[in-house]
Amino acid sequence: MSRGLPNVDPDVVAVWRKLPVVVRALLVGMAVAIAGTTPWALLVSANLEHWPTVPWAVPPTAVLLWLYWRYLRGEGWPAATSEARRTSCRANRVPDDAWGMAIFAGMLGLVALVLFLNVVNRLVRLPAQQMGDVSRVPMLTLFVLLLMSAVVAGVVEEAAFRGYMQGPIERRHGPTLAILVTGASSGIGREIALGCARMGAQLTISGRDEQRLEQTLTAFGHLDILVSNAGVFHHQMLTQMTEEEWDEVINVDLKGTFNCCRAAINPMIAQKWGRIICVTAISGLTGYPNMTHIAAAKTGTHGFVKALAKEVATHGVTVNAVAPGLVDTPILVNMTEAEIANYTKMIPVGRIGKPEEIAEACAYFASDQAGYVTGQILNMSGGGLI
Repeated sequence: MSRGLPNVDPDVVAVWRKLPVVVRALLVGMAVAIAGTTPWALLVSANLEHWPTVPWAVPPTAVLLWLYWRYLRGEGWPAATSEARRTSCRANRVPDDAWGMAIFAGMLGLVALVLFLNVVNRLVRLPAQQMGDVSRVPMLTLFVLLLMSAVVAGVVEEAAFRGYMQGPIERRHGPTLAILVTGASSGIGREIALGCARMGAQLTISGRDEQRLEQTLTAFGHLDILVSNAGVFHHQMLTQMTEEEWDEVINVDLKGTFNCCRAAINPMIAQKWGRIICVTAISGLTGYPNMTHIAAAKTGTHGFVKALAKEVATHGVTVNAVAPGLVDTPILVNMTEAEIANYTKMIPVGRIGKPEEIAEACAYFASDQAGYVTGQILNMSGGGLI
């Protein structure tokens, strides 16, 4: 038995899993909503009935709401459900300004409701027991209670409706992630883009055009995942390399990554969720002749990934890199058959890589399951570099 799991009848589990995802999402979401709102409803009713001059219901509600929030974020018993609760809550995806707007909107809505009820009470003259009497409640107390109601509503809406209801339905029927893939015209980038399109994401692809990122933010209003894959590949001995050849590789491979990440990072920090995946090469992990410019760019990107990962980890953003070895892409046209055969002999698995294998690794780094993985350089060389 998994550590921390309660004893649940297997028949009950089987029946539950047979229910449609939408039904399960609605049931769990309503249960989470009731658990979050019932204590506040009881406390505020008691507050209005007993000692209404002081908003004494707010402190215990704040403590209960804090415990409720932390539990849904994955803390507490049972430990085996922590990750599932953390994923379902999705609290780290809500921008700070959204919380402020939600609280403000909640306050306006509650004030409008109270005013409406008072107007109705004056016009229709309902009995006092049918119509709550707030005339003896001081305005300051009423304001504090309204503010707390807005906070409770915001927390419950995010956890119950966006998380436990909307979340499972999105995961079942396809996410609505906004993704930008650079260098997607062929090879690895094309395979990554096709995979994103198959899962129904809002997808923007580009060759080496870094301005596409700004266009993506304008079109979708947010950016969830950036795959920086654009690169230049050509062999040249350092003694014969021109400054233009060096600059081209550095500008596209290293500076291009810098430009894309710098533009993407603020929107990701604002929404407190994001994934950045840089596709590099094992030439950044070891040296190869005639590739000093590429090695410099890829090694620089690896250092960039590790440093940026530490900068943004507390904001729910992860930064990782995939470093492929020789892969079956159009880049191979720059190599002779003999060169390809010689490289293949040095690969322990006995073959070159496939673009879809690199795309699968990127898909993992982009997933919720990789939320605890950041600052990593994944060596995908078929054992060629160990």
